[in-house]
Amino acid sequence: MKTDKKNKLQWLITFAFIFIALVLMIATSIPSSRKQLRNYFQSDSHEILSTISGDVFGDGTPTKILKTRSQNGLFIEIYKTPAGLAPQLFQKINLPEIKDGHLIVNGEAANLVLDDVNKDMKPEILVPSFDRQLKAHLHIYTYNADQGLFIEMN
Repeated sequence: MKTDKKNKLQWLITFAFIFIALVLMIATSIPSSRKQLRNYFQSDSHEILSTISGDVFGDGTPTKILKTRSQNGLFIEIYKTPAGLAPQLFQKINLPEIKDGHLIVNGEAANLVLDDVNKDMKPEILVPSFDRQLKAHLHIYTYNADQGLFIEMN
């Protein structure tokens, strides 16, 4: 009698494993389901790719700029860093491209650069990136005092 219960339990466990394996195989063969499964098991990691500091407001405010990557894409995070206080997020910009890029500046590779492109005595934020087809893009962000935001230069 005990062997009958043991055999039934083994069959039930075997059937459950086979059923789960079949469901997972079917789910991973459908692209939309595969993406949902991947998102479910992936953590929302936040990787810092580059940091740079400078006065991008032109008023002496210390600022730290981060280029970050998460499963949602590439971002530029601009933090005001007042002396003696914790950094405060000022603005977060989502880049339309998905791959990090680099510039050669003074013979060195950089993926985040401050430079006064428009000669207004305030450095702009230069952000290189690549799209899915590996086409290079260069985004240049400048502080617009009227809007109180960093906007992309045309």
